Amino acid sequence: MIATPMVTLSVAAAHLAKRTGKRPHVSTVLRWILRGVRGRKLPAVRQGGQWLVALPDVDSFAMPGPAAPPVVVAHQVEVERLQLAALLGRDS
Repeated sequence: MIATPMVTLSVAAAHLAKRTGKRPHVSTVLRWILRGVRGRKLPAVRQGGQWLVALPDVDSFAMPGPAAPPVVVAHQVEVERLQLAALLGRDS
């Protein structure tokens, strides 16, 4: 098995600038590692006080996939129906 080379967060940010046209701040990449976005975290390792990431992981994390359908709760629909009726001056 071939090991994927690991790079620093600043190199990962520069790599994303080439791929997407936008360079995220290094602290943004660190936030992706520590807190994640929408339930996903960027895989990384800490070595000698420095965070390292694999470029394929950065690519798959930053490139948007298909959008998840919005979750609508039945209660939310009823509340919005009542709000609309109130705005239109109608009795529900």
